[in-house]
Amino acid sequence: MRGALMNTFDFGKTGLKATAVSFGALPVQRCNMDDGIKLLRQAYDGGIRFFDTARAYTDSEEKIGKAFSPSVRQGIYIATKSGGKNKEAVLNDIRKSLSLLKTDYVDLLQAHNITAVPDENDENSIYAGLKEAQRLGYCRFIGVTSHRLDVAKAAIETGLYDTMQFPISYLSAK
Repeated sequence: MRGALMNTFDFGKTGLKATAVSFGALPVQRCNMDDGIKLLRQAYDGGIRFFDTARAYTDSEEKIGKAFSPSVRQGIYIATKSGGKNKEAVLNDIRKSLSLLKTDYVDLLQAHNITAVPDENDENSIYAGLKEAQRLGYCRFIGVTSHRLDVAKAAIETGLYDTMQFPISYLSAK
């Protein structure tokens, strides 16, 4: 499996090279703190360098923050997601995420499971929050996630986002 981990791909328009196998942190919330930290470190030791989490994943951000020292942080990519429905909520989420993740930036901040493409012309929209977070240096890149194919395609067509994440898992049908 180690060889598969080393295969990389271009991650959206970011210029980042992500490993073919990444760590989606939704399930780590089911572990106690010590087991979650151990699992994250084992993933890192096994070659995984891309870790995806979200504010909605209870304590997963805290576990990631505790699992990786500042020296390891430079060698991994961290993506988190905000379920905020406006600019201020997105900014509040990213500030909380940064505190829990014990870092001053994430590589990717995404609007979580959007059901419609955010209005780029609304100064208080989700999109405005993502752009402000990027301007403030809280994130390097912005993106969206959706479970609806029509919304995912529409977001891509705007050209506004560095990434579009759609749920596909080798391990889980959900």
